[in-house]
Amino acid sequence: MGKGGGGGGSSTQTVKYDIPQWMEDAGQSNYQQAQQVAGLPYQPYSGQGVAPMNGSQNLGIGMVQQAAQNNYGGQAIRQGIQGAGAGMAYQPQQVSAQSQTPDALAGYMSPYTKDVTDATMSELDRQRQIQLQNNGGAATNAGAFGGARQGVMDAETNRNAQQVQAQTLASLNNSAYSNAQNQFNNDANRNLTAQQSNQAAGLSGAGLNLQGAGLLGTLGAGYQQNELNNGNAVLQTGNQQQQQAQNQNNWDYQQFQDQRGYPQQQLGILEQALGMTPNMGGSTTTPMYQNSGSSALGGALGGGLVTSMFTNNGMYQGLGAGLGGLMGYFSDEDLKTDKAPVDTEAIADKVRDTRMDSWRYKPNLGIGGGKHVGMYAQDFAKNFGGDGHMIPYMDAIGVNMAATKGLAQKLQRLERQVSK
Repeated sequence: MGKGGGGGGSSTQTVKYDIPQWMEDAGQSNYQQAQQVAGLPYQPYSGQGVAPMNGSQNLGIGMVQQAAQNNYGGQAIRQGIQGAGAGMAYQPQQVSAQSQTPDALAGYMSPYTKDVTDATMSELDRQRQIQLQNNGGAATNAGAFGGARQGVMDAETNRNAQQVQAQTLASLNNSAYSNAQNQFNNDANRNLTAQQSNQAAGLSGAGLNLQGAGLLGTLGAGYQQNELNNGNAVLQTGNQQQQQAQNQNNWDYQQFQDQRGYPQQQLGILEQALGMTPNMGGSTTTPMYQNSGSSALGGALGGGLVTSMFTNNGMYQGLGAGLGGLMGYFSDEDLKTDKAPVDTEAIADKVRDTRMDSWRYKPNLGIGGGKHVGMYAQDFAKNFGGDGHMIPYMDAIGVNMAATKGLAQKLQRLERQVSK
């Protein structure tokens, strides 16, 4: 009840509100259940949290360690390195042609050259003497033996004989020298060819040694890597087994958490369904600085706003004025924190674009079958926040008032534009 005067005087108004019994009972039940949940003792998890090392992992680690300790393939790698070093240090046989010198050719001169030369010279001298005898016989027959003509003939015979001897001796010496040169060149060519063949054979052998060293090192490294791969393959298999075991542990722990949190979840559902459990009764006294008609209008506005959140449901009819007073109590600025201004015009635009349908609650919910008009919790949560299942009535009233203010601001701006 309230008391006050008319006109512009001040007065006070006391409003007493009562909460429906079902709401009071639900709030008390929630509180009792919350006490029970809070009184639950701490329950440690007795399951396995981390999957231990398994046999495959231990075997794989052991294989890798053994491969490293025994240095499988290491000896082959070392031999390959040594062989490669020796091959790189190989010096091929030096090849050079034999020089042709008089001393070198002397060894190729025929030992019978002098005998042939002496015999040939002796034969030529014998033929010279025969020719001299023939010259004497001819002179005798001509009656000029011992004369000047015989002397001229003998001198010419001796000159010719000497010339033939000189030419023959030069030819014999040249033939012997040429033969010695040919023999020397043949031996030199054979020797050079042999040296080149030996050099090529040495280079080929060194190349084969290098290839063998490289192959040996590659085989050793491959053997070593194969042993490591085998160990890692077993280890990887163990890792997969451990991961599967860890997945099972995680699932078990999640089941434990779900089971432990089930009472809180059930309590949360009840609290969410009930909304904010209001004060269980009381009264409020408000100073009135307007006339009684204005006060009535304010009370009607507050009740109407609240009642619009519970549209046409007999279950909630009659709660408008009481909840309107309750909202006024919980809207005290001193009870709020984390305050920040909002863009009311943007909120008005969001309300404008939000779906507004008429609908009924499903019969199995037990909250009446009356027709309602309003938005959906999913759309409300998308634009203004919430869990997408319920619209808290305090948020609904706040959005309603913000949108109204935003519309008023737009209207005022339009009026100013029209008046210009």
